Amino acid sequence: MKLIYINCDNSSVVEAQVLALLKYYVAGRSFEKVTLLQGFTNDAEKIALEKKLKGFESHVVWFKRWPGYTYFDNLALRSISKALNKIVLDKETIIHARGELYGAILQKYVDRSKCAAKLIADIRGVGFEEVENYYSLNAILRKNKRKLFIESFGKLGRTPLTVVSGAFKTYLVADHQFKASNVCVHPNIAGEQFTFSSSLRNKMRTELEFDNDQLVAICSSGGGAAWQKDKELIIPLISLGVKIINLSSGKVDIPGVINKMVRFDNVPAYLAAADMAILWRDDNIVNNVASPSKLSEFACMGLGIIHNGTVKIAKDYINNANAGLIVTSPDEITAGMIRRFSGYDREDYSSRGRAVFGVENVARSYVQTYQKVLKGLPVSAGVQVSDN
Repeated sequence: MKLIYINCDNSSVVEAQVLALLKYYVAGRSFEKVTLLQGFTNDAEKIALEKKLKGFESHVVWFKRWPGYTYFDNLALRSISKALNKIVLDKETIIHARGELYGAILQKYVDRSKCAAKLIADIRGVGFEEVENYYSLNAILRKNKRKLFIESFGKLGRTPLTVVSGAFKTYLVADHQFKASNVCVHPNIAGEQFTFSSSLRNKMRTELEFDNDQLVAICSSGGGAAWQKDKELIIPLISLGVKIINLSSGKVDIPGVINKMVRFDNVPAYLAAADMAILWRDDNIVNNVASPSKLSEFACMGLGIIHNGTVKIAKDYINNANAGLIVTSPDEITAGMIRRFSGYDREDYSSRGRAVFGVENVARSYVQTYQKVLKGLPVSAGVQVSDN
């Protein structure tokens, strides 16, 4: 089996989601060959991506990415076709397209070229609703975006799909009439480096000059998306004697907050130093069906997660694994509630998290799904987090 993975941009999760998965595949020899088709908009973005790809031991094919509007459909198809035409696409080849827009473009390519490769489209979020809730666009562009997403879903009606949560699958089946048997679930992963280590925790807490009994919370939303509301909990937690490590964009100038912007490779050390993590989101469809990358990383590092119940996969995981605290308001959090995080068996909770969100588990499920796609079988399983 050969894998062609198509990623169209330089998002904040390229290292955490795309490269962590592909590196795991390459190291484990899961495929005869792994090829990354990587999109870029301009030279500056390509240079930034090349830095992230340094050390990636697999074949990379570059293609020009065009803006996500219907006006550029033909240019986008031409660009991705030119890249794919450099590759042998036989009956043992899986094309994994990240995102519904490029999934639709790839379905058109497969239909036109009549290639033997099989396609699976990977839908990571409710794109149009994100635009509606969080982006400023004029009426013309908003109408065009709506048309683009509607057309993309129409083209993917018979394409095997993978989505990030059971709630997302339910949404696609109920609201967009996709077949349940054609949709499987794979949450965002945490790479192998997100495994709790007591020695790493002790080293980092010593470096940060934390007392042994000091409770520490992590605020980590490096992408800085508008729906991330983690900072709303900083002052309430500080009032309870908690120190905050802020790994988010934007400095928080409050006593008790340590502001850090660190390389992705260094994030696990700071998560190890903390006792709890903040996952606070707006209550809307964008978050309800999401699978935040930080959730996976927090869970795999064995952190207690403070969440407001707006992300269904997070709420289900916290309840099922007893891995945190769900409250609807910061005012509900008490010293007694968070004190229990100091007694967590981090190795145990790390193992629980890795069993669900670890790259080993999710990658294994992806491979099983690819095999089903090649055989033309239903793909309706995937990773279960009890969120259906």
